[in-house]
Amino acid sequence: MYRPTFAIFAIGHEDEAALGLALETMGDLLLALVNINRRYMRRFPGQIPLLYEGGIRYERMKPAEGCEDDYWQDCVVCKDLRKADCEDLACYRVAELQERLGVLDAAPHVNLSRRIASDGVEEHQYHVLVRWPEGLDVYPKTVYIDDKGRYLEDPSRVLGMR
Repeated sequence: MYRPTFAIFAIGHEDEAALGLALETMGDLLLALVNINRRYMRRFPGQIPLLYEGGIRYERMKPAEGCEDDYWQDCVVCKDLRKADCEDLACYRVAELQERLGVLDAAPHVNLSRRIASDGVEEHQYHVLVRWPEGLDVYPKTVYIDDKGRYLEDPSRVLGMR
């Protein structure tokens, strides 16, 4: 099986000047994963269960000692492994919303938090959510409105993140 690995320098920086580039690059990669998932769902209907019905659980990525690589999975790998990290789950859910449920304006949303590590260095932590469009008549119970008025859903929390 062929599995490409991208080494993306733009995402790994902690300095403020590179942060915008990191967020834009991550957005591009997330949309690519959504599109890959959508294509699979379209070409092989019935082979990929709805995310919340497929027995998939959230599992935080555990990189190797000293390694900051992140393993991104498409919906097929998520289904087969029955576990996934936040970006995998959010992209699976966005593809499902767009392809199967007609919510075309759903999109991955990167939530960035900052903290000061024990050594005094500021660290950034990314968490990927689903952004729903405004103005729908009904939203699932899993959707909430954040402090900026965005309609968000966190598949990681729905599927076991504490």
